[in-house]
Amino acid sequence: MLQDLLRKYMQGTISETELHELEECLDCADTSLSEALASLLEEAPEMPAYRDEDWEPVYARIEARLPERARPAGITRRQWPRFAATAAIVLALLGVFLHKQFSRPAQVAPVVAHDIAPGGNKATLTLANGRVIDLGEAQEGLLDRQPEAKVVKQGEGVVAYQKDSSMAGDGTAYNTLATPRAGQYRVTLSDGTRVWLNAASSLRYPAAFHGRERVVELTGEAYFEVAPHSSMPFKVTARRTPDAAPVEVDVLGTHFDIMAYTDEPHIETTLLEGSVRVRSGDRSVLLRPGQQALEAGFAQKVDTDEVVAWKNGLFKFNEATLAQVMRQVSRWYDVDVVYQYTPSQDRFGGEMYRNVPVSKLLKVLQASGVHFRVEGRKIIVN
Repeated sequence: MLQDLLRKYMQGTISETELHELEECLDCADTSLSEALASLLEEAPEMPAYRDEDWEPVYARIEARLPERARPAGITRRQWPRFAATAAIVLALLGVFLHKQFSRPAQVAPVVAHDIAPGGNKATLTLANGRVIDLGEAQEGLLDRQPEAKVVKQGEGVVAYQKDSSMAGDGTAYNTLATPRAGQYRVTLSDGTRVWLNAASSLRYPAAFHGRERVVELTGEAYFEVAPHSSMPFKVTARRTPDAAPVEVDVLGTHFDIMAYTDEPHIETTLLEGSVRVRSGDRSVLLRPGQQALEAGFAQKVDTDEVVAWKNGLFKFNEATLAQVMRQVSRWYDVDVVYQYTPSQDRFGGEMYRNVPVSKLLKVLQASGVHFRVEGRKIIVN
């Protein structure tokens, strides 16, 4: 039955009812999945002529990653091109089911008893006069009048500064938008620049920009879409700790992400569009789209989709360590992570929507052999 359903899916002839049956089969499949794959392998189309020099490195990498019990028995190295093709199709199929199950960004998956809900649109706005507004509780509409700008809550998770000449100012009215752990928010600054704040982050900025530069200060992580203004460059100052040397990012108009969490080893600046220069002390580096700088060190090519996955409502990992994964989990679910052993350097890959309770995410991670226990707001890795 499983083999027939897989074949129909790959041929594009599967019905909605059969699709649900296939999902149930994959949830509980063990040896039956291996048997179905083996049969489908025999049906796979022949690949181009096998050459050792092409496939030996691929075979070695795949074999090295698989546990002994999971290595395909009875498949010769000359069959690996066809095996890899079939495996790729099945992995894509599993990805479709994950997408189907978790692709409801507007709705949060139900939380079972003792589970931990995902984060959401939560933030506080501290005005220049010291007044603090809980944006999660505030109604849509006008929140405050600042010199040369009105502060407006435009919708769920969005606050904007709109130019207002009725109140004069000199640009010294600084506001701070801050998200807690398990929070996120978006702000449109008075110049039209849009900023997405990730969990446990803050952005300090003037209600209206004056002078030669538009300067903002960041802690945590944010994604910027900077409005162009050739005569007034945009600058972001970020530091991981109060006594650490700051990293400055100079731009004119561009899209980029800065991650400056205190529990991360480096400040990472990643460019998606345009051009930015990253400075720290006497070092500087010019980034081009698709590149990332650690502090102000050399530029390296990265997967930008992975870097900004959080902004798009996703967890996405590519060769991430367990510690890297769990730092994101800790911030988004507002939990503490306790290791009962030294975290392994095994690498993780895959993606999932962030709107699921923590149990769903941990269930996926446990498939790799890591075990978790949830106690209150603590995740114990054992």
